[in-house]
Amino acid sequence: MLEAFKQAIAENWTPAQLESVLRASVVWTPEHGELIADNEITRQQASGHLTSWMSSGKVLEYQWTVMDLGCCDLCRSFNMLGPVKAGYMFAPLIWAPGAHPFCRCWLTVTKIEGQE
Repeated sequence: MLEAFKQAIAENWTPAQLESVLRASVVWTPEHGELIADNEITRQQASGHLTSWMSSGKVLEYQWTVMDLGCCDLCRSFNMLGPVKAGYMFAPLIWAPGAHPFCRCWLTVTKIEGQE
């Protein structure tokens, strides 16, 4: 698939041309597209919340929250940390949920400036 992107850039393909090649590839399926879209929405929502909290300077702590005990080991380990200081990196380059497909987690604010 990477080669298709490189060729598309080198040959200045239209979006429709690239779409045709991706749809014809064995790697790309409508289900795969849905998976990517769902994961990116989750990741962007969590990232947006985190960015606004950090910009405000009011959110001091938050916790990785899991939907249920059926979550993955990675998310469970982040949840078990409990509240962390704002800006905490849970793992290399992971600051918020959406670190893997089908992640159903979110961040919950646990401490706000001025509130005890």
